Amino acid sequence: MDTKPKILIVDDDTIVIQSVKKSLNTLDVEVCSCGSIADALSLLKQYPMFVAAFIDHQLRQECGDIELGIELVKRIKALNPSITTIMISGDQSAETLKLWIKEKVDHFVYKPLVPEILLTLAEQASEKYTRAIQSEFGPSLSTKQQKILQSFKMVSKSKDMGRLAQQAEKLAQNPNLSILILGESGTGKELLAKGIHNNSSRKDLPFLALNCTAYGSGSELLESELFGHEKGAFTGADSKKIGMFEAALGGTIFLDEVQNLSLVAQGKILRVLQEKCIRRVGSNIEIPVNVRIIAACKPNILELCESGQFMPDLYYRLNRGDLHIPSLRERKMDIDFLISHFANTYNRPNLKFAPDAYESLIDFSWPGNVRQLESLIEKLCTICENDLVKKNDLPDFKDEFSAPTDIQPLDIIESQFDRLKKISILKALAQTNGNKVRAADILNVKRERLYSTMRHLNILELNPKEQKQLLWSLTGQV
Repeated sequence: MDTKPKILIVDDDTIVIQSVKKSLNTLDVEVCSCGSIADALSLLKQYPMFVAAFIDHQLRQECGDIELGIELVKRIKALNPSITTIMISGDQSAETLKLWIKEKVDHFVYKPLVPEILLTLAEQASEKYTRAIQSEFGPSLSTKQQKILQSFKMVSKSKDMGRLAQQAEKLAQNPNLSILILGESGTGKELLAKGIHNNSSRKDLPFLALNCTAYGSGSELLESELFGHEKGAFTGADSKKIGMFEAALGGTIFLDEVQNLSLVAQGKILRVLQEKCIRRVGSNIEIPVNVRIIAACKPNILELCESGQFMPDLYYRLNRGDLHIPSLRERKMDIDFLISHFANTYNRPNLKFAPDAYESLIDFSWPGNVRQLESLIEKLCTICENDLVKKNDLPDFKDEFSAPTDIQPLDIIESQFDRLKKISILKALAQTNGNKVRAADILNVKRERLYSTMRHLNILELNPKEQKQLLWSLTGQV
């Protein structure tokens, strides 16, 4: 990935250009050159990372006209005032010097050029750039953090991501530790989970992932997927099936979007964490399992615990290791690096963005995070004929996830209503020690309706102990 600072040389004399380049060959920068103001501006607009520009005072064009380098300085100061400007000239007159000072030229050197002076000025410009980056984004990553991020196949220069990777590597060393990854959709939770697995002693064993969103209310299907089932265990179970916990063979199971599991399903996962064994659906035989569970969820998991939508016991069991992936809008310094990475991935390594297009990317909130940025770059790599992406090549950036804050979605209202019904039923069952007939009398409903409601709420199959445990997780009391 091309992330080096760049230095620009603008001179109509190729001998001067080669002399400056040779003087800078020990510096870890990329040097670009051209012979006119128009070409220089084109380069400056394509690349946001220029730290300095060596500019000839007089640029002789093919048509014989003379361009004054000071005109380019004016344009540079308007375009990016942080670029260090260095004038090159054989004119040592006081008038020229006054002009440079008036236009706020940073440095000037006279011909014949002295390599040591050119190198010193370039080093100072590069250090100035580094200090500016560190001032805005904090210290650069340590070599160890960079290596860990590479081993996790994660692209970042953010200090927060560096610390995250270092913490994840430490947690990976304990192969029995369950881990909870918090982060918005598209931030790379599964990538981090795979990195933890691959940096642990379980790395040669399977890594199996399951997105829990598809099983929010389908407890039976989820149990079959995770724990397997015996032949005839339920309608459609025509043969025995091995579940993920057995198929993992001592590896790692990754449960993504775990907050979308029903409370019944959460209870099943909690039991595996507590007992280290499973039962296939339709069987009473306990099967020991030795797997690491890594779960991922949205950052609002504690709010879900407080509202009764997620079991506190399960949260504390999973949260033996807590990792929070920052959103892309919290680490916008990574956008440039991610663009280069994805452009290389999709075979357009020279893809660049015009300044106004790049500014649009920086200003956008990226609700879909890195996944959304990758999707955009993949699309641009496919449809853009030129390597320079202009603003009109970009889609209209609109935050489609915004909504009026005073209106609650229906699914949230329904979820809250279901929670209240669940608490009422569980309290009645607690008073009757699980007797559903007597509970129906207390609730003043017919037995058939109680059974139907319990089935809808996924609590019909719970035994009295599980009912009390669920009631405690919802209310903090039994």
